[in-house]
Amino acid sequence: YGEPRNLLRFERGTNMGEGWETARNPRRPAVIVKNPETGLVDMPGARDWCVLRLCAIASGIGELRIDTQHFKGNFPESVLVEACLAPTATSRALLDDSGKSSDGVEWKELLPRVCLGPDREHVFTVDSQLRDVGRISHLRVSIYPDGGIMRIRAFGKAVEPMPAQ
Repeated sequence: YGEPRNLLRFERGTNMGEGWETARNPRRPAVIVKNPETGLVDMPGARDWCVLRLCAIASGIGELRIDTQHFKGNFPESVLVEACLAPTATSRALLDDSGKSSDGVEWKELLPRVCLGPDREHVFTVDSQLRDVGRISHLRVSIYPDGGIMRIRAFGKAVEPMPAQ
């Protein structure tokens, strides 16, 4: 399986091994039921996620690209992307998934949970589904319930350098 850091590689990728692929989620429901209001599969607790540090603090994200290239039968059903401004936060605070704000890390929904499709680049913009969450230092990408993504690209305006780690 691929590692989340593969999402940041420069080139687009030549096979699934060059992306981020997760194992089947053990909390995946035995019976798949779609929510009639959202069209998304109800999967409480069934997600895999990673945190990505931006190269600079951004004033916001104007375009987000999520690429499922080469993931034809094992792409995620959906994705949710959150953002925070916490340039000096510890890894422990950024990886705290308790739902509570930890050491100044407050995740805000940048891209509401949306369906993904196989083997293509999905483009989201502020004119369509991206929300204005203000300044950003990190992204948290959650895939439901599991699967693979080749690349993620976030385009915004850098306004301040990130502090040294």
